Amino acid sequence: MKTGIIIPCYNEEKRIDTAAFNAFIQSHENYHLCFVNDGSKDNTLDVLNKMQRET
Repeated sequence: MKTGIIIPCYNEEKRIDTAAFNAFIQSHENYHLCFVNDGSKDNTLDVLNKMQRET
């Protein structure tokens, strides 16, 4: 069974540490991270999509 963690994101383009999240995802198989973009007006969605492609 996996533990789900929901991470709300609003205008987080410059603050999301994608390397840290990707390292966490790869080293913790029992966790599922769910990033929820809440209508950001910056490029948060692009950052999240790129992070998804890299994992």
